Amino acid sequence: LLQYRNTWLLKNNSLINSHSTIMADSVPEVEGSPLWLIASEESRECLLLALERNEWRPEIERMRPEPSLAEERLWCDANLLERIVEIKKEMNSHEGNDLDGVRKGGNPHEALLENRLMLGRYSMLLASIDRATHFLLTGENIDDVVMKRPLDTRPRGKNIHRDADIFYFAESQTLPVPFASQYIWLRKGFYNAKCFCPQFSPTSPLSALVSHSFLDTMRRVAHKKQEEQNESCNPYDPLMRETFTELIQRGTGGQGVHLYTGFIHNVTPWGEKQGEEGTSTHSPPLVTRAAKEVMFRDSYLGQLLYATGVVRNGGRAVIHFLDTNTSLSMAVLYLAHIVFDRVAIYKPRTSRPGNTERFLICDGLRPKEAKAVKKYIEESLEKVRQGEYLVRLLPDRIMDEDGNFIEYARETNNKLAERQFRFLSSCVRMLKDEEREKVHEDCLETCLPYYLIPYATRDEMVNYREEMKSRSAMDILSFWIPHQLNPADLLLSLCSKNEAINSQILKKKVESEGRLLVTPCADLSSTLIVGTNNGLDFWSGKWKKWMGLSRFTTILPPDSVLIGDIIETAGGSTLIVRILDVGVIFGDDISNLPFKKRLRAAEKLVEATRKDGARQDVIISVAKYEEVDRGFRPNSISDRVVEDDIYFMKKRIFVVKESNASFYNMACGENIWEIYE
Repeated sequence: LLQYRNTWLLKNNSLINSHSTIMADSVPEVEGSPLWLIASEESRECLLLALERNEWRPEIERMRPEPSLAEERLWCDANLLERIVEIKKEMNSHEGNDLDGVRKGGNPHEALLENRLMLGRYSMLLASIDRATHFLLTGENIDDVVMKRPLDTRPRGKNIHRDADIFYFAESQTLPVPFASQYIWLRKGFYNAKCFCPQFSPTSPLSALVSHSFLDTMRRVAHKKQEEQNESCNPYDPLMRETFTELIQRGTGGQGVHLYTGFIHNVTPWGEKQGEEGTSTHSPPLVTRAAKEVMFRDSYLGQLLYATGVVRNGGRAVIHFLDTNTSLSMAVLYLAHIVFDRVAIYKPRTSRPGNTERFLICDGLRPKEAKAVKKYIEESLEKVRQGEYLVRLLPDRIMDEDGNFIEYARETNNKLAERQFRFLSSCVRMLKDEEREKVHEDCLETCLPYYLIPYATRDEMVNYREEMKSRSAMDILSFWIPHQLNPADLLLSLCSKNEAINSQILKKKVESEGRLLVTPCADLSSTLIVGTNNGLDFWSGKWKKWMGLSRFTTILPPDSVLIGDIIETAGGSTLIVRILDVGVIFGDDISNLPFKKRLRAAEKLVEATRKDGARQDVIISVAKYEEVDRGFRPNSISDRVVEDDIYFMKKRIFVVKESNASFYNMACGENIWEIYE
């Protein structure tokens, strides 16, 4: 990394100089490291004792209910705040389109935010944070990252973490598009991660590198408006927060997620869009930070409640702030630094320098402190009277008396305010600066290798999506099948050659003490199932043709090839799939692994795609080969029958689990005698 940084500095003086002409500043590094804040054990014990006694409640209730700009001076340099206010007033005299161009064009990393692979600047912001913390969020390293996800839109890479436990993460945001999910999935790769998201619109786009299959949402069990198309669920609403928390705990077996990320979109509770500089398009010219924070009070508290309620012991969280200069935001920061081993206020380089956006990185959840703080915040919210705002969690003196905390908070706020002021003061000059486009081009060339992020323009992604959508099941099968095999022969073998071979084996060896090797696709009910970008396609051995299930688009990820039993209930409302064998999962070719390892990968796929929050219209399981002799077939289908794997049980699939036969050999019946002997 040091060698890379030195090489970057030597080769990119032009980038640094160009950046200087834009922002009157230099960039010595692609991404600076965060400065961590660690609470003393004495501070933790004192706070826990005070929370248990609830000794601050009367004092807080006597305080003036509304914040003011004056209180911001407690946490940031007063002169800096005055200068920022004055320069914002001056900026209001310019046309909105000009300011929007400066806000975007003046950010050297803006080109990275237009990466259509990530579909949203929050994904790139998370990539910046993860890289600056040496992959603290995802637990990766450079070698593994490049191996799993080459810096290209096409290669799938190698799934070196196939046998690792699933990485669980959750995010909360007010729009039906998962932001953080796209980066986390990109970094973890294949089917190694599962996301919990409060809502997701089926029509919302996702990156071509991401599959809906690995996303569980509470959207269908949340509040609904009368019109289905206007369905919405604010994750920071108390009822939604409770529902989402229960979903996450149920989906992780009560352990919680490894990582939680929260985001605030710049839309106020009244539907007004907040400008990047703190002004509303429908409000008076200047809205103070304090007033803006009142608008987003629920999201600050909601993010901390999620962090204390869904993150597992030792886990991590990222909390999104629009400011850390008022009593409420500072109290959230203070409580977070008690709940976690360490925290850091951080503004990534990819974040636009003219706004007040910043993130609180939290590492190492402490369950005892988390439980106490969560209870305190919930009780505080319950005591807020109708029509009033909770603008304080702690008396200001509590934070002032903690010298280590107050020094860190003021120093960080001053640095971020100074950076914002330098950018805003350069806005008028930047309107006439012709070097901005050159800076964006240089940034793409130098920063993409650092962030280890593939890049694609809008046109490239449109073409790529169309190409993926046009692929048929036969196209996918032809791509993944070994060159020496013919896809048409494979389809014919599924219900002819295998059935005959297995019948002979069964007759010849049934009396012997040896274990039988009978392939999973040995009779007419077995089907070849292929996951496409348009749903599921399966080859029916009975009807000798491909049959599609396009409405089930979130069952399996594309580029998946497997053998299984598939049943569609009356009316087509429920689909039941039992996996007998698997060859490819989301581009991870496991066809040559031993049979037992293929089943283990299939079980991981089932866990990653299991949806507790959505309507249960699909039930997927893996064959339980140790129970196949039971041979009981009930007259009806129920959840219990499917869970016990009874409905599908047939003696024909008594399989040697230690077999090294490849997926395609099992499907074609090739070399079956040789393998058995």
